[in-house]
Amino acid sequence: MFNSFLVIDKLNIAENFVIDLKNSKDKYAKYFIFILIMQNIIDISFLLIINLKLKKPKNYLEIFDILCSSKIIKKETGLILRSYSALRNKIIYNYNNIDDNEYKIMINKFENHFSNFNNDIRCFIKTIS
Repeated sequence: MFNSFLVIDKLNIAENFVIDLKNSKDKYAKYFIFILIMQNIIDISFLLIINLKLKKPKNYLEIFDILCSSKIIKKETGLILRSYSALRNKIIYNYNNIDDNEYKIMINKFENHFSNFNNDIRCFIKTIS
């Protein structure tokens, strides 16, 4: 049987990071916190994929497609998380080429998008518990 406690725990951690992201004034702190949140989202997604024995993803972007096709998250949520995952990779691997305006626009909407992911996952867990 699927144990949802670890997934819920990681969602709670990510929620706290989202609050930190919202309250932080420092640009570099925001980058770091954003990376932490996205890593939690990726970890949560992998936990679901592994525990539910879903298709093995080839990369980080594909995990969101798998969750969408398995009706765990909504398609819109999956599409936007793909964009955030790409931004995460850009911050980590290509930091010098970050467009601050692009980043600010995406981060300003991030709290709502995380909330959608959080709600989708919690609703899914209720259906299998």
